[in-house]
Amino acid sequence: MTISRTIVALGLLLLTACSGPADQPRTEPTATPTPATTTPAPTPGVQLVAWADGMCDGIDQLAAADR
Repeated sequence: MTISRTIVALGLLLLTACSGPADQPRTEPTATPTPATTTPAPTPGVQLVAWADGMCDGIDQLAAADR
């Protein structure tokens, strides 16, 4: 029961973190030249998805350990 509640809580966290205010217009970034040797930093949404994916792996390991 607690695993399903944890999964629901993580899903709600993802929905809350990934959705922004609907009434705020999206601003386009200005074009700035970037050197070809640098890699862009991951966006917060990508970091959150990676974190949630790691949490799911941990939950799966805990569920397997309970069996």
